Amino acid sequence: MKSKNLKTAAQLLIVCLIAFAACKKEKSDYFRITVNSISAPAIGRCVPDSIPIRLHGYIGPNKCHVFEEALFVLGAQNNIIIDAYGKKVGGTCGSEESFLDDVVYIFISNPGIYTFYDYNKPDIELGKIEVIK
Repeated sequence: MKSKNLKTAAQLLIVCLIAFAACKKEKSDYFRITVNSISAPAIGRCVPDSIPIRLHGYIGPNKCHVFEEALFVLGAQNNIIIDAYGKKVGGTCGSEESFLDDVVYIFISNPGIYTFYDYNKPDIELGKIEVIK
C-alpha cells in the first residue's frame, strides 16, 4: 500500500513539473509594455457604455513584438493603472521597430474624474477623463 501511494505521488509530481514547465515556457513569450501616453475623450459615460482609450508606446525592436492586452486596475482616489502586455510571435519580423498605437475599451461604473498611470511609471500622469452617468 505504501509503495502504491509513493508511486501515485511520484506520478503526480511529474505531471505537475511538466505542467509548470509548459506554463513557464508560454509566459516567457509575454512582456510588459510601457504606455507613454493615451488619447481619450475628455468625458465618457458609465457602464453600460464603454470608453475608448488609445494607448501609445514602444513595443519592441521588430514586428515580431506585438501588443497582446491591457489590464486596468482601479486604485485609490480614482487612479487607474494601465498594465499593458506584448507577445513575441514567430514569422518574418523585419527590422522595423514595433510601436503601440491600439484602442482598448474600459468600463467604469461610477461617475468621477479618473487619472491614468502606467504600471512601469506610476508617478507620471498619462491623462484624465471625467465619467458621467
